[in-house]
Parts: sequence; structure tokens; C-alpha cells
Amino acid sequence: DIADFIDARECVDSTDIARGIESLVAAATGYTPTDTVPVDAAPTADPWSGTSIGELWRSDRLWKPVRYIGTGLTWLDARLGGGLRTRGVHLFAGKTGHAKSQLAVQVAVNAAIAAVPVGFFSLELGADEVAQLVMAALSSIPRMILATGALDSNHAARLREAMTEHSGMPLTILDDEKWDAGLTRERLAALVADGVERFAWKLVVVDYLGLLVPS
Repeated sequence: DIADFIDARECVDSTDIARGIESLVAAATGYTPTDTVPVDAAPTADPWSGTSIGELWRSDRLWKPVRYIGTGLTWLDARLGGGLRTRGVHLFAGKTGHAKSQLAVQVAVNAAIAAVPVGFFSLELGADEVAQLVMAALSSIPRMILATGALDSNHAARLREAMTEHSGMPLTILDDEKWDAGLTRERLAALVADGVERFAWKLVVVDYLGLLVPS
């Protein structure tokens, strides 16, 4: 059999073994491959294609204008050269309790108001909490008041106005109800791909990367 054939080889050579196995299969079954690809044949696709500087320079993709998504924060956009660069990754870093989540929500809200479809992944807060932060940003009502429900008539009017004006803005919020046992990078990539197809997301916010779990 095949195992005896391999054991009997005095010099183990992968090409000889492959050809010998073909002969054994032909003897046992009467089947002879008519279009056999040599074992040592070179791959049809060159893995190095497109990696030279000349090829990169000739690529149309390289010369497409750089586009930016404004954060709505003038000082931040100025320092970023116009905003968040598309097809780029931007990290907001800071100590615990220094309003990183609030900043991320504000950037997402400002982009959505500007008609940029946004997907917001919250790995720390629930979707309801993020929705309250969004409303606080839109209505200028402190989140604590929204959380306690202690609204006066002025707050209630501003709440209704914000809901009426912005209910249709392109902002999607996902929390851990959308994934089980933590969010992996692979699951995040799959959800982003689905969101791009379904909602045409142009900006994805993850709050925060440190809570992604290993695959």
C-alpha cells in the first residue's frame, strides 16, 4: 500500500513519492490522470507582483485624492490636516475617566449629522447608554438628567426637537447583544463588512479596542 511504498524508499524525495503514488493509484483503480500538474510546478500567480516602487507608482489607486471625514471639532480637524483620513485608522488615547467615550460619541454624531454613515461598536457601554450620550450631545441636556428622567418642560421640548430632527441620521449602534462571548477581530471584520453593505458605512468607531478578545 501507500505507506509501504513510502517506507520502502531509500531516498525520500517528494516528487518521486508523488509519482509513485500516482502509479499505485493507477494500478489499483485503473485510473490514470490525463492532466496531471507537476508537483514542482511554479505557482501561476506571482506573489511579488505589484510590490515594486515602479508598479506602485503606476497604480491608479495611489493617485486618488485623499479624502477626510470631519470630526466637527475645529481644533482636532486642523491638527489632523482636515479630519479623519478615509481608509485610515485613528486612535484616541487617554487615561481612565478622561472622556474618551464621550469624544468618540461626539465625533460619530458630528459625522452622522454631516450625512456620513457611521457604525458605532460599543464594547463597554450598552447601546441604550450610548443612545443617551448621543441625545445629550444633540439636545445639550446633561446625560445625568436624561438618565434620571428629571426633565423639566424646557428639557422635554429640546428632547422632542432633537428626536424629530435627527431620528433619521445614519448612525448605527451595536453592543454585546450582537456578539457572543466577546468580540473578536474576525467577528468585528465580518460585522463591518455587513454594515458597509447594508448601511454604506464610511466611518467605524470602536469603543474600545482594548476590549477585543483573542480569536
